[in-house]
Amino acid sequence: MQVVLKGNKEYNQLINSRYEILEKLDSREPLTSKTTNQLQND
Repeated sequence: MQVVLKGNKEYNQLINSRYEILEKLDSREPLTSKTTNQLQND
């Protein structure tokens, strides 16, 4: 099942989005209102 999912563009987009969100939350930069809005939209 994993092999099928890895070739799936939607799956890849979801995983990439997840890591982008985690990177923003893990960043040492303070959360600005712009960043907060971006996280809420994601």
